[in-house]
Amino acid sequence: SLSTGVALNSALVAPTASNITTLNLTLSGAGLDTSNDKLTLDINLGLGSDLSTVTGKTIGGVTGLSYGYVAGSKTLTITKTTSGAFLSGTEVKSIVQAIKLMNAATTPSEGERVIQLTVASAAETGSASSVSLTLDTQTPVLDLNASLAGVQTTSAVSANAAKMTAGQAFLTGIAAP
Repeated sequence: SLSTGVALNSALVAPTASNITTLNLTLSGAGLDTSNDKLTLDINLGLGSDLSTVTGKTIGGVTGLSYGYVAGSKTLTITKTTSGAFLSGTEVKSIVQAIKLMNAATTPSEGERVIQLTVASAAETGSASSVSLTLDTQTPVLDLNASLAGVQTTSAVSANAAKMTAGQAFLTGIAAP
């Protein structure tokens, strides 16, 4: 449930690199609500304002992390706190699997939220991988009589004993609204 947080990717394969200097998460999408959507790290990070780099953090059991968030580009950057230290592929996997997207609004905005993940070493930046979540709050409904205007959610059929014995159809006009 989006109100308690949805994991970005629980089946992530750990990158093979062992010299990762940064992990970047960039958010976008028509449904992204920077007033109410949050990333769950070791805190619930609001997306509407910048967060200067904080240090000594733990995410997904990985200790000694620093991270900062830039609201204008909607980018979270995670690094090791110790200068020159690298993230292993296993650590990146643990971090990504621990991060959740949440929205505790009574009625969250519908639409797609996209998170692009990139890792970089001192020499190069890898290709972006994307995770998307589409929120649809419309409850599915069947129209039980397509010949009538509007969506009919109830139906009644009258049948005599002969029709019941022969097998009376009772829903013949079902349609998707």
